[in-house]
Amino acid sequence: MSEMVRGIKVKSKFYKMAVSCVESITLIQSHIEGLKEELEIIYLEDGMAAITYDKESTSETYKISQPTESIAIQCIGKRELVEKQIKIYESKLSRINNAIEKLQSEEKKIIRARYIEGKQWYVIAYEAAYSERWCKSIRSAAISNLAIALYGKGAIENHDFLDAI
Repeated sequence: MSEMVRGIKVKSKFYKMAVSCVESITLIQSHIEGLKEELEIIYLEDGMAAITYDKESTSETYKISQPTESIAIQCIGKRELVEKQIKIYESKLSRINNAIEKLQSEEKKIIRARYIEGKQWYVIAYEAAYSERWCKSIRSAAISNLAIALYGKGAIENHDFLDAI
């Protein structure tokens, strides 16, 4: 099964993935905010405290462990991991938002109203001055366009025409 947009069929799998992307925009934004808060905490709690070496034992090789350096390295690693996650999620969110920005104005309004603002179909139809059925039709075309924008020619059912160019 596939969705049709302006004569171009979009594979059902990619259509559903595009729906999941727009449905999760606010969750991704919330996750990014949480990661930023976690990063702030990591900076505030660097794990450093006064360390005494009274109980420091040595092995037969007389090698002394370095707890301060170990904790510092651990904090740096954790900080870098969280910073990398923030960049990855911001990049994904940016791709989704850029794809939405490329939609036609009616498509954009309906996608934002339904998936970002969480409005019911009857409210969207009233605000757009269209029937619910027409709004859902516009939504289907918009999701198909998003699928193509996000996943490229792999989302298109028969993309031979692109290869022929």
